[in-house]
Amino acid sequence: MLLLNLAEAVEEGRVTSETLVTGSKYAQGMGGSQVYLADGEQASFQHLVEAVAVGSANDAAVALAEHVWGDVDAAVAAMNAKAEALGMAGTRYVNVTGLPEGRGKPDNHTTARDEALLAREVCLHHPLVLSWTGKIWTRFRPGLDMGTTNTLMKSFEGMDGLKTGYHDRARSNLVATAERDGRRFVAVVLGSPSPKVRNRVVTRLLESGFRDWNLHLALRQGDDLGVEFPVARTWRGKLRVKAAEPLYYCLKKGGDDGVRIVLDNADRLKAPLDKGAVVGRIQVMQEGRVLSSVPALAARRMRASWFSWPAR
Repeated sequence: MLLLNLAEAVEEGRVTSETLVTGSKYAQGMGGSQVYLADGEQASFQHLVEAVAVGSANDAAVALAEHVWGDVDAAVAAMNAKAEALGMAGTRYVNVTGLPEGRGKPDNHTTARDEALLAREVCLHHPLVLSWTGKIWTRFRPGLDMGTTNTLMKSFEGMDGLKTGYHDRARSNLVATAERDGRRFVAVVLGSPSPKVRNRVVTRLLESGFRDWNLHLALRQGDDLGVEFPVARTWRGKLRVKAAEPLYYCLKKGGDDGVRIVLDNADRLKAPLDKGAVVGRIQVMQEGRVLSSVPALAARRMRASWFSWPAR
């Protein structure tokens, strides 16, 4: 989550890869994996963010948080706000390192589902994070090279992230992603007894994805559903809707029976509507389950009328 928010800071122009970040005494005292950043020492944003992404450097994470948000508490608040926006209902952050707080204080907590949502957001909208996590090693300073903590990066075809995590109570964890031939999968393993077991399970999950599942394109960006939907408060008005972005869905091979593409609120459209306005979501459904969805856009403007027939 910290890497996602740092990527957004770059995308918004608040920092660049060359921005100099100054270490603090607080960052220096983090312990665990680190780059031994001295109080007052300066390093580039790029060097520090790679130290976090590749080597899980806790002092680098704190230094980046303090630089971008002013202090760690503000960075944690930004992380929790992003988690809420992504629907990560089982997640709560208390620090930027992932380390246990101790002394009876609450720790960070999350769920496998939430980590999958977070990984999906990164993979779809923030490829800069993958450029950081996709490195096998990074050099922070002469004499201090850091190898990736995600050892599958060296052996699993197409893997370019995302992040390991470990402490005594949380055990061994990995959120991994790999892409082959235009298809990308995410695997999440939490609470594994060892890195070896963790890697074996992640490998099995990802290989199953590439072997057993197909990616389908339901609609291209700008395609409509081929039907018109009635709109209330208009003079017998009907509206076509278009996909705001490509609509893909993934299904196990041979399991594509009963797939339907629908508009989620087709019976609740009301004028006035501007052309291009978001009027709901186009969903891929199977047996009552939503497989995928994208925003639905009004294909034309719909004016409200002083008199209208009921939508039907």
